Amino acid sequence: MPFALICTGLSTGGIDTQHRIIVSKSIIEEDRNHPYGVKQLEGKRIHLPAAEKYYPIQENLEWHRENVFKG
Repeated sequence: MPFALICTGLSTGGIDTQHRIIVSKSIIEEDRNHPYGVKQLEGKRIHLPAAEKYYPIQENLEWHRENVFKG
């Protein structure tokens, strides 16, 4: 998922504690079978850096889910 989709105020997505993509339920009109649809990414794990020290900080992901993401 493009970073901009995760970070915008529109917030169509987020990342869960297992580093899987969450897509907002507000995206209901999209064709789930469209090859480039955002819904296609739901539940997929993000690609993490090789070094764990560069992984997303769980507290930051949690803050985003609670304060920005409109699931």
